[in-house]
Amino acid sequence: MQVTGMVTCMVTWKFKEPVSIECYKMLFDLRVKAMNQPHYISTKSLQDCDDPTTVVVLSKWACIEGLNNWFKSPERDAIVKQMERCLEKPIKYKIYRALKLKKKLKGDFTT
Repeated sequence: MQVTGMVTCMVTWKFKEPVSIECYKMLFDLRVKAMNQPHYISTKSLQDCDDPTTVVVLSKWACIEGLNNWFKSPERDAIVKQMERCLEKPIKYKIYRALKLKKKLKGDFTT
């Protein structure tokens, strides 16, 4: 399926306990570097209330190409490789696009 328009990427990080300041710093560094990428819009970092070792990062991008270019970035890759020693489980990625409810309510199920 071809994705057009704005996308949101959900990244789930499951850190080892206890989560070190170094791990949070690398997460922050990723965010700062993403902010300088073309097509970047915003980021929200969320911590699970029941399991503080689980962090979800939602980043919004104007287009899938901007997100893909960030994922392919050597700068991002270097930080993620360093972060892997902080992780209990592999990183989970999921890409979402806006649900256009008005179109759906009119019977348009093409996007």
